[in-house]
Amino acid sequence: MRALGFDPSTKLISMELIAPSEIVAASLVISSTQKVYVITRLRCADGMPMAIEKVHMPFSRFAGIEHEDFTQSLYEILRQKFGCEFIKAEQSIKASCATESDSELLEIKLGKPVLLINRVTYDQTGKPFEFVQSTYRGDKYQFNVTIEK
Repeated sequence: MRALGFDPSTKLISMELIAPSEIVAASLVISSTQKVYVITRLRCADGMPMAIEKVHMPFSRFAGIEHEDFTQSLYEILRQKFGCEFIKAEQSIKASCATESDSELLEIKLGKPVLLINRVTYDQTGKPFEFVQSTYRGDKYQFNVTIEK
């Protein structure tokens, strides 16, 4: 956002410790009986809501993270407090329509276009450390991709 000339900000919506869904457990390569943190944040640009981000991370790896300030860079927290460095990510993007919850948080009309993104992020050892489900405003967000041979 800064590179695009916007002032980024983050608002914590919720933070909870739950049993993971099958997709989260499989993505993080953990047992479905292990607990995961779910951190839901609203990402903004110049104060305008741009995306809802729901991050899932294994409790066993990040115990105590609930005491951190989630309005700051999560990757910086993970690097400084847990020695976890982001190396690569795999994500899928699909178009959808805003749900009631999405429209309220993103300040858009119910049913407006949104982009749904699922991402698995890997650390310096190649191990997945987060599964993220994000909802981006379709009217304010654009993804650019470079393909090289």
